[in-house]
Amino acid sequence: MNCSRRALLNVGLACSGLANIGCVFPRRFVHHVGGQLGCHRALTVNNLVKSGPAITAVRATLDVVMDAIDDESAKLFGGVGVFKNHVSDLLRNDLLAVAEFESQIAAITGTGCTNIEVATAAIVVNVHGAFFNNAFNVREAVGGSLECQVRVLLHELGHSLDVLVPDAFSRALSRQNDDLIDGTCKGLIRRALRHKTVSRISDAKKPRPR
Repeated sequence: MNCSRRALLNVGLACSGLANIGCVFPRRFVHHVGGQLGCHRALTVNNLVKSGPAITAVRATLDVVMDAIDDESAKLFGGVGVFKNHVSDLLRNDLLAVAEFESQIAAITGTGCTNIEVATAAIVVNVHGAFFNNAFNVREAVGGSLECQVRVLLHELGHSLDVLVPDAFSRALSRQNDDLIDGTCKGLIRRALRHKTVSRISDAKKPRPR
C-alpha cells in the first residue's frame, strides 16, 4: 500500500551520523514554519536542493541499498515489501534532498525544529557531513565511502519508518540505533560493498540557493 505524502512527512526531526550522527526529534516536537516552537534546540538548514551531483550520489546509494536488501536485513524495517514500497514512495513524492547544516550531522529525517518548510522533504543529507566528507566516520566506515553512505541512509530510513528511537543531538541514542542496524543489516552492508563505488563525491558542489 502506498503512503501518502502527508504520512511520509509525519515525523519530527531525526539525525544520522553525531559525529557523525543523524537527527530525529521526537514526534512531540511540532512542525512550525518560520520558528522552532517546542524545540530545545533549533537546526538551521541552508541551500536545500533536490537536483545536482550531490542528490545523484544519494539516489545512487539508495539504488545499491534496494538491490542489497533481503528478508533478514528487512526484518528491522517491517519486511522487504514495506521497505521497498517506502523508498518508492519517498522517490515518487520527491522527498529526498541535500542541504548544508552542522557538519557533525550526516543527515536528518523530518522538518521539525528546523527552518525547512513543512512538506518539503522527508530525508535531507548534509553535503558537509559524513556522507560526503572523509573528515568524519560512521562507526568504522570512513566518510565518503560507500559503506558510510549506506549506513547513513539505513539510519535515516529507519527513522522515516519509525523503527528507530528519536536521537536528535544524542550520541548515545545514535549509537543505540546504529547498534540495532549493525545487528540486523550486516549482510545487507556486505552485499552493498560488492557494488562498484557509486558517485563518491567527497567534495560535492554546494547546492545553489532555491
